[in-house]
Amino acid sequence: RETAAEVVLTARTRRGIDLSSLRLDAREASLDLEVDGIPSPWSGALCGRALPAGCSAAVLPPAQGCEADHSLLQLTVAKADEGPSARYWRAPFRDLLPLVEARERLAEHAPRGSLLHTPDSGWQSGQTSDVFEVLMPLSADVSTVEDADRLLRVAVTARSVSVHVAGQPDAPLLAGETHGKLLVGGCSWRLARSKVRGWRGEPLQQLELHLAKDTASAGPGGHWPDLFSTEYS
Repeated sequence: RETAAEVVLTARTRRGIDLSSLRLDAREASLDLEVDGIPSPWSGALCGRALPAGCSAAVLPPAQGCEADHSLLQLTVAKADEGPSARYWRAPFRDLLPLVEARERLAEHAPRGSLLHTPDSGWQSGQTSDVFEVLMPLSADVSTVEDADRLLRVAVTARSVSVHVAGQPDAPLLAGETHGKLLVGGCSWRLARSKVRGWRGEPLQQLELHLAKDTASAGPGGHWPDLFSTEYS
């Protein structure tokens, strides 16, 4: 997961591991994480400048009620660049860029909007005083989180939102400058079961964007006239 402020990686690890088994050495241009004294795959030159003091490694327990035979290892890389100099890294480590580019090339030939179940209406949204929610029904090609990671790119900054097919940043499914400021750290996305069904009656997934408003700049009652002040297509 990547936001304007950080890159977060999560992977399975052996159950029962604790923080004492981890050693994180974060620098501005590179990062190394060791587990039980052994270098992990999360090591090497970074794709952007990091803020070492903001980088961290954590061990997460399995979801509540889940009897999983593993724990989750989470690495957070804090970005040093903010404002106009901030950019999308695409991958945390330079060694991973060829893999990301190869995956994007596979998706480049997908027609714009082919991943949407309803390309004409596209997406729906609603808001409360502190959150804007966006729902985007997806085609049967996107049925798992792995599919979404491979085929979709979601980017959020304090003043913009963009969702596009991997390899097609100039043809967004959803993009624009927001009416107000967003709290990037409070924004997230997930896949969830949609009420919409495919032409064969199969259940479909939808992309759900949770966009946290900066209520201090949201206006009376926190209400925005719309999600976007300027929408890109």
